[in-house]
Amino acid sequence: MIKKLLLIVLCVVLVYAWQYRRSGKEAEYAPVDAQQPVTGRHPQPATTFNASDLDKLRQRQLAQINNSRNSNGLPSVSLDDTASKSAQTHCEAMAVGDFFGHMGLNGSLPFHRYNLDEGGDGHVAENVCLFKGSTAIAADYNTVSELAAKGHGMFMAEVPPEDGHRRTILEKRHNYVGLGVFLKGGNYTYCEEFVDKYIEISGPPSKTIHYGDKIVFTGRVINPEEFGLYMVSVSYDAALIPPANPNAQPSSYKDSGAEKASVLPPWDFNKNGSRLNMRSGEFSISINTEKKGYYYIVFYLKEGPSSIPYKGGRARVSTNDGFIGGAQVIRVVS
Repeated sequence: MIKKLLLIVLCVVLVYAWQYRRSGKEAEYAPVDAQQPVTGRHPQPATTFNASDLDKLRQRQLAQINNSRNSNGLPSVSLDDTASKSAQTHCEAMAVGDFFGHMGLNGSLPFHRYNLDEGGDGHVAENVCLFKGSTAIAADYNTVSELAAKGHGMFMAEVPPEDGHRRTILEKRHNYVGLGVFLKGGNYTYCEEFVDKYIEISGPPSKTIHYGDKIVFTGRVINPEEFGLYMVSVSYDAALIPPANPNAQPSSYKDSGAEKASVLPPWDFNKNGSRLNMRSGEFSISINTEKKGYYYIVFYLKEGPSSIPYKGGRARVSTNDGFIGGAQVIRVVS
């Protein structure tokens, strides 16, 4: 059935390399060229998949993803409901809005949708694929599941150095994935939202706080015997900026806010209102808000907690020595 369709396949990738460096600069995501969507078609009704078919499709895709990872000596990932909601929302927005890219029509990026809108507490890396046909794509389960499998297969078939999707799938720290699909006429969208989640965040109770209030993050490191909280990096955006042309989005972006706000090294975890219990992994991290906007907070972990300099302040530390174990987005209003 798929062979009969006239398809233009469009794919972009989030290849994350965002790191805090002593120079204060962040590495940008590597751009991946993509064709632009076909426009000017007549509107088509959207297709809503029933819960049973959607669950079955996700389980099939999860098995395909884990086969790709296992074949490369990597552990399996688990399905994450929160990430799947985020993926589904973005798939629907692209298909209905007739656009393609990581940025939503309101200017949101994957971490806004997963961390702020859906309340996720991991770090997300997104693969996105669009199949666009000149006629309506059949809405039966076999067709939509075959297209999802085809999308993942195309990601894995990439050849270095143009293999951003493949490298995202094969990142060793991923331990969860969310999956979304949506169909509207000739637009079929498929999203993979890979998540690194090594901490649990229980507070603050609201993702929206008032200007001047402190953000107090409470939670715990899931496996404190193996990993320790290492650094916390905060970046900032005054507002979300919608794309000037949703059908001609840049193919790269930073996995951070536009401005660096602050960095908390490990020796700051037990002062100025912050607390860390190294044995249990429980923490309460306090961050000041100096202006209205969106704060993106990234939690870095490091293997071997005993090697982390929680005391002193003279040690040389870098996020290059750790890995991202979780993230949050907080909206600050007047």
